[in-house]
Amino acid sequence: MAKIEKYIIDKVLEASRIEEVVGDFVDLKKKGVRYIGCCPFHEDHHAGSFVVYPKKQCFKCFVCNEKGGVIEFLKKHEHLSFPDAIRWLGKKYNIETDMNDFNYTPLPARPAPPPLEMLVLPMSMVTAREHNDGNTLCKWLRTIPWDNAQRERINNVLAEYHVGTSRQGHTIWWQIDEEQRVRTGKMMLYKSDGHRYKGDGYKFDWIHASLARGIPKRDEQGKILRDE
Repeated sequence: MAKIEKYIIDKVLEASRIEEVVGDFVDLKKKGVRYIGCCPFHEDHHAGSFVVYPKKQCFKCFVCNEKGGVIEFLKKHEHLSFPDAIRWLGKKYNIETDMNDFNYTPLPARPAPPPLEMLVLPMSMVTAREHNDGNTLCKWLRTIPWDNAQRERINNVLAEYHVGTSRQGHTIWWQIDEEQRVRTGKMMLYKSDGHRYKGDGYKFDWIHASLARGIPKRDEQGKILRDE
C-alpha cells in the first residue's frame, strides 16, 4: 500500500473526535465533561469504569488499564495497523487518505448491560448480632470512667448504630441506607486496649465477603486461634 502523507495524517487526526469514534462501538453516556460506558476490552458490567475524555481526546479503563487516543482504540479494538486506522478515520470523516480503498463498517454499539441486583442483607442478621457484651471494643468503652449520663449516651449510640459482634470477634459497623436496607457491614478487629488490630497486614473485612468464605476466629489481641 502507498504511504500516507503526513499532512493527510495530521488532517485526519485533527478531524477525529474520540467520543464519536468510540461511540461507534460502545454505548456512551455523557456525564459532565466526560463520557462513560462499559469497557469493550474486558468483560465489564459496570458502566463507569471506562471513561472517554473529549477535551484530552483519550480514553481510559480504570479496571483493565487500557488507555490511549483514537488510533490506539482502533488498533486495539479493530486490530488495525496505524495506516489502516488512519484510513478508517478518513472514511468516517470523508477525508481522502490515499488510493487504497478501505471499508468503514462500524459495528452497532454494544448496549449497556442491566444493572446488577442490589445487595441487601436481612435485618434479622443485624438484630442477631447486636449483642455486644463480649465485644472487645464495647468492653473497652465500658471500662472508661464515664459518668452516668455519658455511659447512657454511649450505650444509646451503640444501639442506634446497631453495632454488632461477629462470631469471629469482629466489631460490625453496619451500613444501612435511608430506606433501612442493610447493604453490608464493615468488620473490624480491636484489641483490649481499644486500638485497632493491624497485625499480619490485617485491615478490615466485609460481612458479605466473610459469609462467602470461612474466616478464622481471633482472640482479644487479634491473634488467630488455631484448632488443635
